[in-house]
Amino acid sequence: MKPLLFFLSSCVFGPAFSFQLQPSVGVGVTRNHGARRTILKTTQNDASLEDVLVSETASQSTTSNGITATLFPATRATPSSSQRPLSNRQQLDEQYPQFPRTWVPIASTLELDHSRPNRLEFLDQSYVAYRNPQSNNQQWVVMDNTCPHRLAPLSEGRVEPETGRLQCSYHGWTFEADGSCQRIPQVVPSVEQSAMANPRSCFPSYSTMLDARTGVLWVWPWQQDPLEFVGDEWRHPEGFMEGLILDPSIQNATEAGIMTYTRDQPYGWDTLVENLIDPAHIPFAHHGMQGSRSDAIPINMTSATNLGEAGFAFEWQDRTMGMMRTGEGKFRAPFLVNYNATFASPTGEAKPFRLSALCIPTRPGWSRVMVFSIPTTSAAAKDNTSTNNRIKTFKLGPIMAQLFKRLPTWGSHLLSNKFFDSDLAFLHYQEQLRFDDESANSNLQRGDARYFMPAECDRSIVALHGWIGNYASSYVKRQSTKLPPAIYDRSILFDHFDQHTSKCKICSTALDKLQRRKRNSQIVLAASILLGLRFWPMRLLAVASLGTWRFWSQIEGKFYKGEFKHHQNH
Repeated sequence: MKPLLFFLSSCVFGPAFSFQLQPSVGVGVTRNHGARRTILKTTQNDASLEDVLVSETASQSTTSNGITATLFPATRATPSSSQRPLSNRQQLDEQYPQFPRTWVPIASTLELDHSRPNRLEFLDQSYVAYRNPQSNNQQWVVMDNTCPHRLAPLSEGRVEPETGRLQCSYHGWTFEADGSCQRIPQVVPSVEQSAMANPRSCFPSYSTMLDARTGVLWVWPWQQDPLEFVGDEWRHPEGFMEGLILDPSIQNATEAGIMTYTRDQPYGWDTLVENLIDPAHIPFAHHGMQGSRSDAIPINMTSATNLGEAGFAFEWQDRTMGMMRTGEGKFRAPFLVNYNATFASPTGEAKPFRLSALCIPTRPGWSRVMVFSIPTTSAAAKDNTSTNNRIKTFKLGPIMAQLFKRLPTWGSHLLSNKFFDSDLAFLHYQEQLRFDDESANSNLQRGDARYFMPAECDRSIVALHGWIGNYASSYVKRQSTKLPPAIYDRSILFDHFDQHTSKCKICSTALDKLQRRKRNSQIVLAASILLGLRFWPMRLLAVASLGTWRFWSQIEGKFYKGEFKHHQNH
């Protein structure tokens, strides 16, 4: 069991986990600032609507650093609720007036299904993302996930392969990448043209950036124009990733063997960030996976270095897996948690530890974590160098080394699920207790009012909630008043299928293949039992088929459900 657990720690929090950096804004990143914009004026029947921007001829640009940017202007429509639902960007302004306006890492395209619309969430808003097969550079489009006709979710629709347009599967309304309506099948052509020219037939499409080196899809969901913040590097993808690059020769995530692991967590964004910047919980919450309970010692931690709205940094020293570890942690607000540390092995050899994860607020009581595994070297040297580095760091034996080298991505995802299961329950219930008094929380500015934190290792937590109080208090207020009830059904709390498998193309494809193999083993089992009545060698095949069926059944279950009970983790 121990080798597997050490292996898990290598997969999820090993030294090879870091984000691929892009250069800061203005250094090799080209955006189109002069795109032609088309404005449709309101009609007499829509006199209460302001001028609505519905389309833009925006040329894409891809830099040598692998970032493809597509910019659309912010929609300025403010229709009354009786006429049309507020757009996502309008609701964000109303519900979250105090939250940093930055580019948002909405998804990993390494896990999204490229053949269909994908439902995504950010701050209570639902979005649809799809890849336009007819565009250059495999353009990813992000829109509000609501058809203007009868409000059906467009993520349940389809992408027309011939045109690259998004089609609502309720009545067949079809939309261009800029959000403009292109087809209404239920009306005659003359009426169709008039209806499609009506601003109410369209909806916002958002500016996006695709970083080919990491596979991250970034979106600008705010009312403000992103060009207003060009000087604030920390608000941009390149600024988020500054200083994390290990090998500048990596230009494509797939070719470099980069892996991502994304999971929806049944606790909020502040709880997720709080947990990731807390090294003190590792020996207990992840006992047997990343160290053990005996590793726990008083942790030396400096007071956080305040970076203003851009976040904070801290230094710490602890013990993990029997080795002293010293390093720096950073919260690059509001999404990135990054560790750069060094292990001091018993032989005195310094060994690196790197962890980077994106923390995305999705809706009250839920968040999304995105962890990356990026080789320390280019693809050409990955097999020899990166794997050997990981093996050396965690002292895996030759058998585990070969398993690690050959493990498919879905296998790594299953092990990552197990890792995040280990602290899932108490994080979910802890959050419920933090916000259990709605009336007292109506004017809450920060979420640590009920904590008692006397140790140095809690300084990072104090810094986080101080930052939230100053720059993201809107999140805490909404979280405290809109938090859903606690989940006591553990089959729902640890639902791997809903939280990961169904949203990950890699794992959903692997599950389909596994289920076919399972059915095949059942067929072979039945046939070999019947033939075994006359030919005894077939009985051996029956036994082998039974073992194969049970093996696939056990793995299949891990795609659907998880569980972790600490009283059984000795």
